[in-house]
Amino acid sequence: MVTGWGHCWEKPAEAPDSFDPLYELEQWVEKGQAPDFIVARQLDEAGAQLRSRPVCSYPSMARLIDGKDPQRFDSYQCVGVTGNQ
Repeated sequence: MVTGWGHCWEKPAEAPDSFDPLYELEQWVEKGQAPDFIVARQLDEAGAQLRSRPVCSYPSMARLIDGKDPQRFDSYQCVGVTGNQ
């Protein structure tokens, strides 16, 4: 499950929804590289990126770093549910 999404990839609003979890799983199984997060992107009709967000590994969640651009995935850090990284 991805936070804010429903079952079977339903989503309530326009949001970053383009990512490849199977690629990440392949990297983990075949190369031993477990992801800390997956980058999800929202693309316009021409395929240009509008915004991106990290999908953090459970139970972590994405927290915006003060002063950073909220439209870019690298402006976030994955933190534990207590707020610790």
